This record gives sequence, C-alpha cells and structure tokens, in this order.
Amino acid sequence: MGAVFFSRERMYTTGKLFERICEFENLYQAAKMAARNKRYKSAVLRFFGDGFEENLVQIEEELRNKTYKLGPFHNFTVYEPKKRDISSLPFRDRIIQIALCNIVEPIFDTRFIYDTYACRVGKGSIAAANRVSYFLEKPDVHYYLKCDIHKYFYSISVDRLEDIIKERYIPDDDDAMWLIDTILRHEYQGAGIKIGNRFSQLAANAYLAEVDFHEKVRGQVPYYIRYMDDIIILGNSKSYLKAIQKDVEAFLEERLGLFLNDKTRIDSVRNGIDFVGYRIFPRNKIIKKGSMNRTMVILKKWRKGKMSDDKYLASIGSRCGHSVGTASHQFYMNILLKSLRKALAPRIGEG
Repeated sequence: MGAVFFSRERMYTTGKLFERICEFENLYQAAKMAARNKRYKSAVLRFFGDGFEENLVQIEEELRNKTYKLGPFHNFTVYEPKKRDISSLPFRDRIIQIALCNIVEPIFDTRFIYDTYACRVGKGSIAAANRVSYFLEKPDVHYYLKCDIHKYFYSISVDRLEDIIKERYIPDDDDAMWLIDTILRHEYQGAGIKIGNRFSQLAANAYLAEVDFHEKVRGQVPYYIRYMDDIIILGNSKSYLKAIQKDVEAFLEERLGLFLNDKTRIDSVRNGIDFVGYRIFPRNKIIKKGSMNRTMVILKKWRKGKMSDDKYLASIGSRCGHSVGTASHQFYMNILLKSLRKALAPRIGEG
C-alpha cells in the first residue's frame, strides 16, 4: 500500500505529555530506535514491511483511544554477570516504551541528583567508578558503606512507585499516567516490576531516587553515589557510617517497603570497594576476578566456534572499554591480541 494519511483534527482528551508521546513522528523515531541492530529479525522485518505506516497509525489510535494492551512477556534467564530473570516484550510494545521514554525521560533526569549513574546519558558504570575514585582522594575518606537491596526489582511496590511518579515527575497528566499504569501492571503479580524493558529501568531508577533525595539532599551526605540498587557512601569512621546505615534502612522500609540484604557492609577503603564490575582502591582499580574469568570462558567458546564473530567482537570490545584506566587493562589487551592472531591465522597460512 502507498503512504497513509490521517487527520490531526480528530478530538481527543489528552494532556500535553501524552499528546507528545502519541505523535506519529515520535512513534516513527521510536520504531527506528527499537530496530537498531535488530533490523533483520523476523518481528522487525514484519513490522517494517509494506504495512509499516499502517502499523504506526494503529499504535497511535490504540494509545489515543486507550485501547492499547501489551502482548505477552517472553521470559528467559541470563547468568552473566549474575543470574537474572529477564522479561522481553513483543517489538511493537518496545516501540511504545521507547516513545514514552523519549518524552518523559528528560523530565525524570532533571530531577535526579548528579551522583546517580545507571541508565542515564553521559553517566554509566565507568563514570560511576571514576566518581568513587575521586571521592577516595578526599582526606576525610577512610571507610565505606555499601548498601545492597534485597531482590530489588521484585520488591518494588507499584502503588508506591506510581504515587512517586505522579508526585515528583508527572503531576498533571492523567493520560500519561494511564499508559504508565498499563505498562507497570501488565502481568502484575502483586509486587515487583519486570527486568529487561526500557521503562522498567527508568521507573526503578526513580524509585530509589527517593533515597538519593533523603540522604544527599536532606541529609547533606557529601560522599554518596548510586548505580541502580547499589549504593556507596564514604566517610571518616565506622560509627558515622553505621548511623547512616540505620537511617537508610529505616527510610527504605518506611517509604519504599524495601530491605537491605546481607551483602551490605562497612569496611576500610584500603581493602577495595566492589562496585559496577570493578574493585576500586584509593590509588587504582582493577576488574573483578569473576569478570576476568568470564572473559576467558568467552574466548574459549569463540575459539571452539560456539560463538559468532559478531557476538564475540561486541563482547570483547565492551570488556576492553570497561578495562581502560584500570590495572587490568593489559590483561584485556592480551586477550585482544590472541583474538587477532586467531582471526588472522588462516590468512597468514594462505600467504
């Protein structure tokens, strides 16, 4: 079929944010983003076929008329870097989540504190590790508190989460909140949100931003940093950090219904801080041993032909980038050199 035209004069009762989410251009850009590096997957090819524009118009109609329903989750488990249950949605639902995040993510981001690093443009794990290294240079930093939350994603209260989103981030758009509620309560089992979807990451970040406000803004804790559900607080004494731990525990339970697990600890910074895949010391950082061991496993799988070149290249490239600026960088450069030798061996033999 040819291009599809539709009137924008149709009347809908929508808030400003919701109107922007539903706009055809936003949905079109979201579809392109969702298809990035997945262009040749069957679901993507079907969506971008002859009926591409009709598919987007149908999504727009379902959103505006509030008849949109999500498809079934595809559930699977990954084991690296640790065991996690992942829930993936059909392609058209991923488009809608990206379209939602395109509009609301900048609003959320402006309300986050500087020192939260997960799922934010210009942040990430390397920036988080560098920030901890910067804090470790302070003369009054001798100990650290690492807070780890018990089954974080599975323990989030959707009721409390929606109250927080409406109070802090989207106070005046009931239509946008309808879409958020539709997404968060899809296949809802009384508690928790699914891992593996774009909006769930943003929502999970906003949930713990309450702790950020409480400690960093209200409590004026100077050396505080969070990467999703991993919180690091540094200070000059164990007694100071024990008092902060009690405050964090009380706030998590009363405000968010969350609890710290037995991985939570206070220790000397001289022993190194395990955080975002690194072990960070006052004057250097290294890649954690488990990650280095997994790199060797991946190399062996690729050598035996059990992993495609593209998948291996993406993995090893990411790991090399993660190692830059650490004492482990040479290890990863050696892995890269071994990979290059293997890749070039057939050509050298031909020559």
